[in-house]
Formats: sequence, C-alpha cells, structure tokens
Amino acid sequence: MFLPSTSPAPDSRFYIGLDLGQRSDPAAIAIVQYYPRPTGRDHATYQNRYHAVLRIRHLTRIPLGSSYPAIANIVRATLRNSEFQSRPTLIVDATGPGLPFLDFFTANSIEASLVKLVITASGTPTESSGFHYVSRTILLNNLATLFQTRSLMINPKLPSAQEAINEITALDLTGHSTAPHDDLAIAISLAAWQANKVHRLHKESK
Repeated sequence: MFLPSTSPAPDSRFYIGLDLGQRSDPAAIAIVQYYPRPTGRDHATYQNRYHAVLRIRHLTRIPLGSSYPAIANIVRATLRNSEFQSRPTLIVDATGPGLPFLDFFTANSIEASLVKLVITASGTPTESSGFHYVSRTILLNNLATLFQTRSLMINPKLPSAQEAINEITALDLTGHSTAPHDDLAIAISLAAWQANKVHRLHKESK
C-alpha cells in the first residue's frame, strides 16, 4: 500500500499478538511493527513517499505449561520495550482459556491498548460488549495474504523466524495447518489482523 505523499513520515505503530495456546501448544508472543518505509520523492510534488509494510520485530514461544501469572509477567516485560515510540496495542486471544486470563490485565492497568479477540469457527467479523469475534479462516488468510504480497516482512535471522515461516507456509486456504504447532502463526495473525484493520494494507477476505 502506498501512502499519500507526505512529509514528515507517518508514525510507526506496534501491535503485539498473544496466543495462549492449548494443552498441546505453547503460548506465543509476536511484535509486529507498522512501518512506513521511505521510497523516494513524488516527481510532481517533491514530497516524500512511503510504502507501508508490517515488520515482525520479535517472537517469543513461552514454554508449555507456563502459569497465567508467569505469562502475564512475560507480557508486562515485553510491554516495557524501549523501542516502542507510542503506546502499543496488545491483542489477546480471548478464546476458551484466554477469557479468564484477561483478568490479569483488566484488574491492573497495562502499558498498552487492549484488544480482546475471540477466534470463531466461521462467520464475518463482529464486535460485541468489547470483544472482537473473528474466524480462524479470516485471521490466517489475512496473514497468508500479507506474507505472500510481502506486506508482512520477517528477518530470517530473528530467533524463531524459521519456525514462524514454516507455520505460515503450512497453512491452507481454510486456515488449517499441517505443521505440528501453529502458536507463532496465530500470535502473528492476531497482530497482523489488527494492524491491517487500522491501516488497511488490504481488504480482509470474507
């Protein structure tokens, strides 16, 4: 997506996806940065132009069986990242066990804007009582589209980058995966969905 010619550069924004996993899957955290990348000057206006991309800046796979307080402490430590230029957005998977986990953040203030997202089996995205309802298919199709169009970038030298790439490329059109785990892909998809919703890098598939 090319942003309108503008100067100075638009603000960078950070989105943090938290997948709490299941009994057989570890929890995972993904930090995705919305980054307006300079592409030169507009020949007509001589103003700077920017190409908006998402960059995966950090991945954490939390050990299987970690307690809710332990995960909450890891999230709080993540939110203290000095690279954040403004208040980040934390997107938490509120499906199943994620719902009571939210008590750790609603009872005590956190240094982020909180988005509570419930992953559904099907249907169009909706919002009710402060919760966002998005199907797994839409979440993961959005992720695959951003990745395939290079609107979502990942440095292969980033820790856990290859595992994340393997999980993303193992997704099929329905959002199912042939990989043994999908926790990193889910965490990235949560952050990428919210970033795409705000910045409209592409239209979500229905």
